[in-house]
Amino acid sequence: MSHDRKNYDFINHKDYEYMFIATLGIAISLTMSTTYLIFYSQSQKLHDNLETADYMGKVGMFFGFTFAFVGSAYSTSHLEFAFMFLVICVLAINLVILQYDFGRLASFWITIAVFAVIYLYDFWVTANSK
Repeated sequence: MSHDRKNYDFINHKDYEYMFIATLGIAISLTMSTTYLIFYSQSQKLHDNLETADYMGKVGMFFGFTFAFVGSAYSTSHLEFAFMFLVICVLAINLVILQYDFGRLASFWITIAVFAVIYLYDFWVTANSK
């Protein structure tokens, strides 16, 4: 399904897998948000747990987008693996620290910092007229 040429016409074969990861991130985020909106009013404890799961789904979606972006945009860079590894490690750290009370704020600022580094590196170093 991800290699369907009528929906996506990529030149590089790996871009189909990256598009699958981005689409999977959207699906997970929408599933978490739908579950939260259906069941949040059952109890306060369930509300808090579902709110955290909804936030985790959104974080996962943004990291899926960024992983796909790094894999596609940095395909000729020698830092491709380093940035992809950084994205996965920071996602894992974010999902772990979200289990604590301070987790949402820390996760937010860690995500902003990592995304700023990744996207600013792309805009200033790899994006050129070629």
